[in-house]
Amino acid sequence: MTKRSGVDQLDSANVVKNALVLSNINLREKLAIRIFVVFSGTVALTYTLIFLWGFKIIALPGAFVHWLGGATVGQTAGMLTLILRDLFPGGKRSGTSGREKAQERPNKTQERS
Repeated sequence: MTKRSGVDQLDSANVVKNALVLSNINLREKLAIRIFVVFSGTVALTYTLIFLWGFKIIALPGAFVHWLGGATVGQTAGMLTLILRDLFPGGKRSGTSGREKAQERPNKTQERS
């Protein structure tokens, strides 16, 4: 928004750009919440199965319960890795995150022209 002689003038390009950024943020937030709900549900169901098996309420093969616990640990580690990479972009080795590198690379269509 710019001010000219006491009247606010809207710059249409900035309004559209701001609306697209807010839309992208809202979409990412909704997706993150849904992924977190599904992730939390699967972990809770896994713990429920392990507790029911441990108290001999349900009968499951021991190897399956061990596999299920390992898969849950792997799932949790993967989710934690994704979250930490997004919260703390750029490592000691590279200096920039993958997202920043992708933004620095020109598109193939731009290279051809």
